Amino acid sequence: HEAVKIGALRAELAADNAAGQHVDNSTGVACGGSVVVDGETVLTCQQCQLPLGELVYLDRACEEKLLHGECNARCMLHKLRTDEQERKHRELKRDEIRRALGSLRLESRGVSGLDHAASSMFAAEAPVAPEAALSQYNKRLEEAREAGKGEEFPSFSRRHFPQPSGKIAAEAGSDETVKTGVLRAELALDTAVGQRADDSKRVACGGSVVVDGETVLACQKCQLPLGELVYLDKTDEEKFLHGECKAQCMLLDLHTDEQKRKRGELQLKKSRREEFDIGWTPVGTIPSNSVSAGRLGCAVMPKGMCCLVTDKDSSTVSIAPTFEPAAAMNLEYLTLALQVRRTEGREPLFSLDPAENGKLDREDPEASMMVKRFEPDWLAGTSVGEVMFQADYHLKELSFGEYDQPVVGMKSCLEYSENDGEGSEWSAREWFVVRKAEVHVSDDQVLIPYLKMGVEAREQILGDAGLEDAPITRPDHPLVRYAEIFTHNFDLIAERKSVVSQLREVAKASIMAKFLLESG
Repeated sequence: HEAVKIGALRAELAADNAAGQHVDNSTGVACGGSVVVDGETVLTCQQCQLPLGELVYLDRACEEKLLHGECNARCMLHKLRTDEQERKHRELKRDEIRRALGSLRLESRGVSGLDHAASSMFAAEAPVAPEAALSQYNKRLEEAREAGKGEEFPSFSRRHFPQPSGKIAAEAGSDETVKTGVLRAELALDTAVGQRADDSKRVACGGSVVVDGETVLACQKCQLPLGELVYLDKTDEEKFLHGECKAQCMLLDLHTDEQKRKRGELQLKKSRREEFDIGWTPVGTIPSNSVSAGRLGCAVMPKGMCCLVTDKDSSTVSIAPTFEPAAAMNLEYLTLALQVRRTEGREPLFSLDPAENGKLDREDPEASMMVKRFEPDWLAGTSVGEVMFQADYHLKELSFGEYDQPVVGMKSCLEYSENDGEGSEWSAREWFVVRKAEVHVSDDQVLIPYLKMGVEAREQILGDAGLEDAPITRPDHPLVRYAEIFTHNFDLIAERKSVVSQLREVAKASIMAKFLLESG
C-alpha cells in the first residue's frame, strides 16, 4: 500500500515537472523567412531578420531556422545563461524544501514520544534503504498500536533516512495526511537533486565546451561554441575560429604588416637621407653677414640685416644696416651670384634629373635614383647650391604628400589624381621660377630688390633620348594644379618654410647681381 502511494506521488510530481517544462520551453514563431532585395528573393536570419550571406548556421532548437554566425553565437550564449539561471532557481527551491523539512514536527494522533522507542529499536541495526526503513517502521508501529503501547513511544528519529539532520514533524490531523506531506517533501527534494545533477554545464577545457551534455568545439578567440562551418587559424592549424573571428584576425594581421612595412620604409628613408645629406637645417647653414663682410673687407661690419646703398656721383655701392626685410641682402649669396654672372653670364641653376634620363628599366633599382645637376658645376658644395638643392627636393616631397601641406586646404598631386580617377601612369617635372624681377631705388638711395616667384610643371613622355617634355600639357594635370596652388600661396609658404624663404633670398641676390653688373 505504501509502495503504491509512493509510485503515485512520484508519477504526479513527474507530471507536474513535465507540465512546467512544457510551459517554460516556449519557442518563438518565425514569421517570414525571406525578403525581396533588388527584385530577388533571399533568405533572412530568423534572429535579426536581415538577409543571409553564403555562410549560414542552423538553429539548435529548430533546424528549419537559419541564422547568421553572430546570431547563432548569441542564441547559444543566451541558452547557457538561461540554463544557469534555472539551475540556481532549482538550488533555491531545494534549499527551501530542506528548511521546511527541518522545521516540521511529526505529532500523529495517539502517538507521542516515538523518538526514544525508534532510537532503541534501530540502535543495534545497520543503516538500511529508506523504503525498507519506512516499511519496517510502519510494521512496528502497527504492532505497537495493537498492543496498546502507542502512547509510550516518543516521536521517531530519521537518522536512518538520507535526509538533513533534524527532527521532522508535521502538524496534521491524521497519520495519512502527515505521511502524504512527508512523502511529497521527500520526493520533491529527490527530484530537485536529480535535476541539479542533470543540469547543463559549460566547462571550457582547451578547445571544447560541454553544452547540454554534448562536447562541442569552441572558438579560440571568443571561446564561444563553433557551428558546422569553422576556419583554421593561420598561425596554428589545430585552432578553429568563427568566420567573423577569422576576419578580425586577418584584419589585425594586415594592420600589423602595414605598420611593419611603414617602419621599414621610414628606416630606409632615414638612412638614405643621412647618406645623401637630404634635409634642411637652418642652424649653421644660413650664412652670416658679419663673416661675409669681413671677407670682403667692408668698413661697416653689420651684426644683423644689411642693405646696399648706391652713390650716383661715385658710381659705387656701400653696405648699411637696415631693419627692413624687403631691402635686406645676404652678402654671401650676393658674392656667389656675382661670380656666376661674371663667369657664366647667367643665373645659378640647379636641376634634379632621373638617372640616365629615364632610360633605365622601371624594375631596375637604379631607375629610382636621381642625379644632382649644377650649372656651373662648382656651385656644388656652396651655400647657394645647397639651398637650391634642398628647396627643390622639399618641393617634390610636398607635391607627393610626404609631409603635411603648409597651407590648409592644399592637396598633393596624388590626391588630385585620386579624386579625378587617374588610373594611368604619368611622368612630370616641376621647378621654381622667377616670374617677375625688378630693382627699386628709395629716396635715400637704398637698392630694394622686388620679385615674384612661383612653380611650373610640365608633363613628360618617354622618347628616343629618354624622358622629354610633352608638346602640350593639359591644364587639369594633377602636378599642374599643384603648381598653380603653390604659386598662389608662395609668399605665405615662404614664411612657413625656411628653405623656401632662403631660396627667395638667393633669387634676390641673383637679381641684384644682374642689376649691378648691367648698370655698371
